[in-house]
Amino acid sequence: RGDAAVAAATGWNRGLSGGLETALFGALVAGFATEASQRRYAHAPQNPTDPKINRAFGDAATAIAPIKGKKNPCLDFFTQGRTLAEVSKIFSNFWKSATHDPQWGGNAGTRNAGGDPMAATVRVGSAFLADDDRTPGTGLSWSAVNNMYLTTLTNLTPRQNRAATILHEFAHALGLIPSDRENPAQSARNDAIIFEKCGTILDALPLKD
Repeated sequence: RGDAAVAAATGWNRGLSGGLETALFGALVAGFATEASQRRYAHAPQNPTDPKINRAFGDAATAIAPIKGKKNPCLDFFTQGRTLAEVSKIFSNFWKSATHDPQWGGNAGTRNAGGDPMAATVRVGSAFLADDDRTPGTGLSWSAVNNMYLTTLTNLTPRQNRAATILHEFAHALGLIPSDRENPAQSARNDAIIFEKCGTILDALPLKD
């Protein structure tokens, strides 16, 4: 990580930005390709009050957006059986549904009444917003080598892991991964699926908020 990771993230963002202008995800991810443009939240749904939540959705949106001249396995995974326009509409609604429950110590959870993705809602708890391991359930541990907190299994920073969590929950909304409620082993398997499909992009996201 360190300088090499920052350089990789910057390079990936440059490669992505040219393709976003014509992408159907434009309304969602416009302004999220670079750090300087993270302030353009007028282009994105604004339900949660914590900027970390909006940034996590913005990062997740860029992960499933088309990349000009490149194949995006993350996008391919999330558009199984659906068009990009359909997934974009569902994602926008999912973002708007997001709520933060500060009394809940969990990470994130999705409800999908009747199996309709447009009816899916997501709730995040205190573990989702944590940047260190003081809150149970974050999956973070201190890396002396990298001088930062990283997820134990995937070596993602807290910011990158929040995007991965949103992708995990969105996959639930779309019915792409099995339910893992009260099932840590299945949740870990689902995390592995998301990282397999989207890990390269997640690892190239900016390291910090």
